[in-house]
Amino acid sequence: RYMYGINVKDHCATAAHYYSIAAGLMLKDANEIDFRHAYVPVDSVYLTDGMQLTPYDHQVEMFKLYKNYAELGDVDLQVNVGKVLVNGANGIPANIEKAKELLWRAANAGNAHARARLGYLYYEGAEGVPADNKTAVEHFKAAANQRDPFALNAMGICHARGAGVELN
Repeated sequence: RYMYGINVKDHCATAAHYYSIAAGLMLKDANEIDFRHAYVPVDSVYLTDGMQLTPYDHQVEMFKLYKNYAELGDVDLQVNVGKVLVNGANGIPANIEKAKELLWRAANAGNAHARARLGYLYYEGAEGVPADNKTAVEHFKAAANQRDPFALNAMGICHARGAGVELN
């Protein structure tokens, strides 16, 4: 909105504040990572990035395995599986209710990103989850208070658009 001057003032201080915090956190994290020792399980990358590099039948089998571990309480997989279930991916059907359940479980375990993703569900709306900017902002704020970059960015967008908060 601000870029095109649609219903906004000359500056967007609150939005810039959240963007600045998110950028600072990302830079801090990048400076602290020793990439020689960083390990990201390749299967998890496929799971969260569309899984297009793995043969189709393996994707579905990997997802079933991840979903089982999520059900057993793996908080990180609750978030990743929940994110996939929001829209579905490559033979994995969307399941909003299950996505919401897993994200709530992870959020209740203290995972800020899960809380931010719940905010996104309410911001966008989905089957069984009506769009509700006020509820979305509650989730975004809670996650932003834990310094989640996704939530900080979302708060900036909400302030820039006046979605669930006063336009600023």
